[in-house]
Amino acid sequence: MALNRRGNRVNSIINDLTEAVELRSDNVKVFCLLGKCYEMKKMKSEAKAAFEEALKTEPSSYVARAAFHRLRRQCNHFSVLNSCLRFPSATPVIKTKS
Repeated sequence: MALNRRGNRVNSIINDLTEAVELRSDNVKVFCLLGKCYEMKKMKSEAKAAFEEALKTEPSSYVARAAFHRLRRQCNHFSVLNSCLRFPSATPVIKTKS
């Protein structure tokens, strides 16, 4: 029950931060908070995008840069894992030396 209430609060905060971005899109703190909320909800690609926007707004932001690189590494790691776990649709051809 507590997790559901926390999730609802995070959703409400995400809505508020999204509205704040629409009103004023040059606030790096808003993008960073939005990214942190997305991370809490395990929405990695959205979090990465929010931190990327923060870096566009303020390229010297250490918080945004660290979070963006961390998420990029995680996303790359998961895409490599997913590609390794996929099974080929056809049997691979094995070439032998003649």
